[in-house]
Amino acid sequence: MSTHPHLQNRTNGRTLIARELLALGDAMAPKLVGSWAAARFFSPARRRRPAWEAAVLASGRRGAVRAPEGSLPTWTWGAGPSVVLVHGWEGRGSQLGAVVDTLVAGGRSVVAFDAPGHGDAPGRTASVIELARALTLVATQTPDVEAIVAHSLGAAATMVALARADLARKAVFVAPPLAAAPWADGFARRVGLPERVERAFRRGLVERLGVPVETIDARVLRPLGAVDLLVVHDATDREVPVELGREVASAWGGRLVETRGLGHRRILRSPRLADEVVAFLSGRAPEGPQAELEGELFHRERRWDGLH
Repeated sequence: MSTHPHLQNRTNGRTLIARELLALGDAMAPKLVGSWAAARFFSPARRRRPAWEAAVLASGRRGAVRAPEGSLPTWTWGAGPSVVLVHGWEGRGSQLGAVVDTLVAGGRSVVAFDAPGHGDAPGRTASVIELARALTLVATQTPDVEAIVAHSLGAAATMVALARADLARKAVFVAPPLAAAPWADGFARRVGLPERVERAFRRGLVERLGVPVETIDARVLRPLGAVDLLVVHDATDREVPVELGREVASAWGGRLVETRGLGHRRILRSPRLADEVVAFLSGRAPEGPQAELEGELFHRERRWDGLH
């Protein structure tokens, strides 16, 4: 759909003004403007929970974990070995709620939480390191953690957490990114940061993260303990291409399952994901490619057509 000419003119005008202001900042106060850019980079939008997620949370036991940012809300279902769910950037713990019933039916306890700056948690900013710290706090206060199931940036945070602490022996990464550096590169390009401002922006990233952004990479990070990994990634994912999930699986010696037609978020509500997680945790043999194809073709009632 084409943009209305007047709207396009206004958009172009705002972009031009923004670039002129950035150029002025580059000349007069690159450090200040770089700090502003870093603050924007670490500011997630807070999304409203849809009704189905609220219903899932209502069936859980509400709790809290103390973190530097404040009290992080948690929800727990079932009993047995624990599975911790980790949401992604601008997500919520309840986004993975569709796997809860299947895991509980399989004799497991499930724990979800909202990370700082997300959902019902306090704070206006967040980073992959702070998500990793929140996961570590939740996991270390949860008895008998069997596995961690993480989506998107939550998978990157889980890699960081597992490289720093022996939290679980199994992990499932859903649509995981390979590295953090491309996020910073893409942000700098979209905003149009001038050279000196970009240098200040990148220094601000290191100050906030506490590590060079290049070290947050599946090819660099290694789990502290032995971790059996399953990667589930959709071939039509437009936000995090499936090629990155393949590289993550290769770097961490994991098994890859590719779905089709579920994208980056719909995969979270697919019964296929819940089935794969339970099969992986139970040590059952995975389905073959033909069985996967037939499932996509003939079990249409198992699909979900919503977006979030």
